[in-house]
Amino acid sequence: EIVWLRGRNGRGKTTLLRLLAGLSTPAYGTIALGGHAVQALPPEWRSRLVYLAHVNALKDDLSSLEALRFLASLHGAAPSLADLDGALAALGIASRRDAWVRTLSQGQRRRVALARLALPHPPSVWLLDEPFDALDDLGVQALHRLLAAHSARKFFAILWRDLRLAARRRVDALLPLVFFLAAVSLFPLGVGPEPNTLRTIAPGVVWVCALLATMLSVNQLYAGDLSDGSLEQMLLAPQPAWVVAAAKSTAHWLVNGAPLIVAAPLVGLLFDLSAPALGALVIGLLLGTPTLSLLGGLGAALTVGLRSSGMLLLLIVLPLAMPALIFGAAAVSTVESGLSASGHYSLLGALLILSVMGAPVATAAALRISTE
Repeated sequence: EIVWLRGRNGRGKTTLLRLLAGLSTPAYGTIALGGHAVQALPPEWRSRLVYLAHVNALKDDLSSLEALRFLASLHGAAPSLADLDGALAALGIASRRDAWVRTLSQGQRRRVALARLALPHPPSVWLLDEPFDALDDLGVQALHRLLAAHSARKFFAILWRDLRLAARRRVDALLPLVFFLAAVSLFPLGVGPEPNTLRTIAPGVVWVCALLATMLSVNQLYAGDLSDGSLEQMLLAPQPAWVVAAAKSTAHWLVNGAPLIVAAPLVGLLFDLSAPALGALVIGLLLGTPTLSLLGGLGAALTVGLRSSGMLLLLIVLPLAMPALIFGAAAVSTVESGLSASGHYSLLGALLILSVMGAPVATAAALRISTE
């Protein structure tokens, strides 16, 4: 999480940060981190907190590299030279690594002080007092990247865990793809070998099967994490709950949606689609299947822990997914007719953008409600 405290000069912002860091003693009450009063934190907890004040804690007669090494050592770290160089490079100050601090501008000194946050395994709690002070545009961008990376660790941890679980549960991971291929291949057998008929029904058949395959796998997206307690731990982590939703939906698409896109050309050949139509099918699935995963994640969050959740999930997600199905199938039909499908691609892209912006937030709220 990132909390931005704002107020006029003299209102106590710095005083509050010093209280949180344990540098000042509250008049009454206790400020605690991990159950320990911040004024008497054990070493293993003290190393998790970093405080950056108005001044940068840099000695004029040290080089930038030496100053950064000293700041890192205060937190019990022993970074290598490569780690130090990488941290300075992340703040755009690598060219001044051997320059004395006295020769640096105020903005460059601020970058050196902030570089401790770019070292491997930085403290988890950052108390930053006007961190953008004296920074130019490049420095501001570098700090924004650090703050974003600080919040992104949870995303990649969940994503990597789900991908590893899918690799170890190959049968479950391949089931949606097998269902997709089996369901699509039945239509040419049932309808007959007439090429014109197959080309006409191909877009709708492929998209309907892709939608059903996605729903087949999304039902258990959060159920396992809820049953073993992992979901509660992820929701209690410092980063916002929408990160959990975004990571889970991304992992679901990589495991279940991406293979459908790879298999799409083979499926198109069964229906005698032309090369341009095959390209339109792949592009449409590339834009549409992430939307299906995001919407499926929302439905899974709303129904997690409920009995007969599969049917309720379909009732929730299918109406929301209809626009993606319509525009995706229409794009292939349009190309097959010799027209441009750019309008359909734009609509699919717009649906994807709306889903990326809204679905993780809505899913996070649904997870909070479902776990109460």
